[in-house]
Amino acid sequence: MPLNLFIAKDNKTLGPFAEEKVRELYLKGKISPTDHVWAEGFDSWKPARDYFGPLPGSRSGARPARDADAGPDDDEGRTLPGSMVSGGRDVSRGSPRGSSPRESQPKPDPDAEMEGPARKKTRAVPKLDDDDEPTPLPRKKSRANRETIDINGARFESEATLTMVAYVFAALFWLVLAIVWFAIPVWNLLNGVVMPTIYALISVVVFFGGIMLSMYVSELFFRAKLYGEAVVVSKKQYTKLYSLLRGASDSLGLNETPHMFVVNSSGSINALAVRFLSRRYVILFGSLVDLFLENNDDEALSYVIGHELGHHAAGHCHWFKETFLGPAKIVPILGMALSRAREFTADRVGMLVAGNFEAAGRGVMGLAHGSKSLGPLNNIEAFENQEQDRPAMVAFIDQLFQTHPRLTLRVKTMQKYSESL
Repeated sequence: MPLNLFIAKDNKTLGPFAEEKVRELYLKGKISPTDHVWAEGFDSWKPARDYFGPLPGSRSGARPARDADAGPDDDEGRTLPGSMVSGGRDVSRGSPRGSSPRESQPKPDPDAEMEGPARKKTRAVPKLDDDDEPTPLPRKKSRANRETIDINGARFESEATLTMVAYVFAALFWLVLAIVWFAIPVWNLLNGVVMPTIYALISVVVFFGGIMLSMYVSELFFRAKLYGEAVVVSKKQYTKLYSLLRGASDSLGLNETPHMFVVNSSGSINALAVRFLSRRYVILFGSLVDLFLENNDDEALSYVIGHELGHHAAGHCHWFKETFLGPAKIVPILGMALSRAREFTADRVGMLVAGNFEAAGRGVMGLAHGSKSLGPLNNIEAFENQEQDRPAMVAFIDQLFQTHPRLTLRVKTMQKYSESL
């Protein structure tokens, strides 16, 4: 009699499914060798690789390449896109250190919630429908003909409108400047006076040349400071961070991997995306790295790195565009609103890089509490519900003059976006 297997994946219990169906998913790479299976009569949960054996043509225990746009059903009965399912994470990650996966795995109970760093409300275990099709993530083909995250498909809805308004304001500023700059010299030129025209052209060259020179010199000082007082992340230094950086860069289709540094933040929790001319940088504060690495939360750290790379991929740090938009960004309200919209876009990109909403939620909560010991105890839903207790009018007025959205709203906005995929 064929077995009906339960699957333990990403701190969720799914099933039961027919054994052959689970085997097919395993061979397709939709179930990782480190995910666990269980059926009536088993003494304990078994790693998929122990039950089905190593994948053909791979080393024992190697993680299979998953289908980029497909994944098993989630706990609401709809299919998850492949890159929104963290296929390789061991289901015991939320368990106490030192315990084995088999010891930490309960027997599947559709009416009980799974233990993990982000607890959810009790939901029914879904059935796997052969006819279900995964909802595609915003993806596109890169120059190397690889599937990458489509930044425009993930861009926050109001960003395009705010950017267009900012371009209009900036264009008006530069137009007025050009008229003031050239009106008198042109008039003099038409009247046969040459020298004022020459002076005007020289002043234009000096002005824009000064901007370029200042950027170049600023980058030299910036690099001197970073390379002298921070640690470069590379193949030879902090290989886990470098692997997360390379993976995120590849998934976003960046032509080159940005330079990433870890700096001593003296307890501050933050990360930055910086660009001077053609060089892209990501700065991670050391306390932020500790916050996630000490809890083995690579996914939350992937969200943070993906968020900063999202600013680069979305063009938020492009030196020419930002220089052109500079006059508009000082316009009251407009500049702040554009900055907040860009943060929402970067949040979405970071979530897609991390692979799931819970990882992004833990990443944002880390910025809020800054505690290593509280990280595994995060309740993302309760944090999001804090939105209801804020004084609405005061919070609205305060937000108008902030460059970043409040953290609870960022989590709420990301959850809404993840549910729309």
